[in-house]
Amino acid sequence: MRAFIVLLIYLLMSNAPVSADTPSAWQLCAGGTQLIITDQMISSCTAVIDGGRETGKRLVTAHLHRAVAYFERRQFDEAIADLSRAIAVRPADRFIFKIRAVVFERMGRFDRAIADLDHAVALKPDDVVSYIDRAKALDLGGRFDRAAADWSRVIESWPSFSFAFAQRCRGRALADRDLVLALADCNRALDLQPDAGTFEDRGLVYFRMKKFDAAIADYNAALQVDRGAVASLYLRGVARRQAGDISGGDRDIRLAVAADPDVGSVFAAHGIL
Repeated sequence: MRAFIVLLIYLLMSNAPVSADTPSAWQLCAGGTQLIITDQMISSCTAVIDGGRETGKRLVTAHLHRAVAYFERRQFDEAIADLSRAIAVRPADRFIFKIRAVVFERMGRFDRAIADLDHAVALKPDDVVSYIDRAKALDLGGRFDRAAADWSRVIESWPSFSFAFAQRCRGRALADRDLVLALADCNRALDLQPDAGTFEDRGLVYFRMKKFDAAIADYNAALQVDRGAVASLYLRGVARRQAGDISGGDRDIRLAVAADPDVGSVFAAHGIL
């Protein structure tokens, strides 16, 4: 998450260099060539912003650095405030909307994240990465139909992008609709790049289809690839119970919950118990 934000900030910083003769507060705020999060960085950025000497990209850069510092401190409201001020200065810069969307996602405010990514897409409709970002936010917000449309747009541009097929598969499985299409998506993703996550996604499709033996086989495959796949262990337990193996299912669920007490919450929200 942090790496994504930092990358976007450096894209925005390209025309806001820090030189040797700039005030020390600005140097400490911008961090030179390295972004080091410190309390001094927050206070220095505040001094730069409140000093009223900076405008345009340099002012935006100060707000962005302070926003990242607040984000690292989990002061999300303050980060949002800085990003909103940056947007007020540069309302046509889609990257700032994308950064703010990341913060909204971390806060669980998915509708606000989606709205920001709508702006990003509108500002540059041919940017495939923005569709990926929005599709992820839509999935997190449970808006699977819109997410599927965005993943379809991504697939049109990048037909070998296995992650897009896997995510469209997973969204359809969680929504419990278009399961034949979901199965085809997961099969395509596995053809392109087999991994534990996609076996887990296909297992979820089979679970929805009530093909519990096939689901268990996919969860086994996921756990062979990644023994730490706690969600696959949990889902295997649920599938085992549905298949009649109550003791085996209870054991899997117990082990999964011991590793991650919240592992079942996402699935329970979609009726997978």
